[in-house]
Amino acid sequence: NVFREKSPNVISNPDYSILNLRHIFVRNNTIDYLSAHTNIELSNSFSKIQFSGEVRKLFPSGRQLSVRLFAGKFLWHNALGNQFFDFNLNRPTDYLFQYRYLGRSETAGIYSQQFIPAEGGFKSIFAQSSANDYMASLNLSIGVWKWLELYSDIGVLKNLNFNANAYFDSGIKLNLSPDYLEIYLPVLSSNGFEFTQPKFAAKIRFNLDPSLRSLNKLFTRKWF
Repeated sequence: NVFREKSPNVISNPDYSILNLRHIFVRNNTIDYLSAHTNIELSNSFSKIQFSGEVRKLFPSGRQLSVRLFAGKFLWHNALGNQFFDFNLNRPTDYLFQYRYLGRSETAGIYSQQFIPAEGGFKSIFAQSSANDYMASLNLSIGVWKWLELYSDIGVLKNLNFNANAYFDSGIKLNLSPDYLEIYLPVLSSNGFEFTQPKFAAKIRFNLDPSLRSLNKLFTRKWF
């Protein structure tokens, strides 16, 4: 249950209650990593089901391949007046307060560029990135040298009463510390060649996990 304080200066989303059922499986092996998350949410405003699975393979050469799949579908939805509960391709709405956002409501500035590896998992920002019907995506990354990787994402999303839209993006990933500090430099996406467009610095995304457990991994990691 989430109850929000009323403020005449802030337009906030309504109070809400959600029943959340989850099943999580993780095999956290350095060489072969596997995870599978199944999630069902029920409320007066909507009901949806989603699945995400990730596989990471570390080869003897030190090169790592990562493949992640996401699929989500609304079973029913009567909160069409806003996008607060919708799936999102590049920046999930954290209405269950389960992600480590540095800034939850920022739409500009460095905090708005934080990347959370959830839902669509896209690094590029698109004008229409939310979906109130269904969404599916595939995220790929492969190591090139040490902490230098290449990534690519493809996905499709659909809103009620509209045709489905497909998107893709690709770029360079600086995997300085896995799951703690990662920087994404977009190159080519459905927006075009991003590195040649104005304000490229605002397109750079980063993944930063401030938890003490991840911070310990940062200082105990072999960087070179």
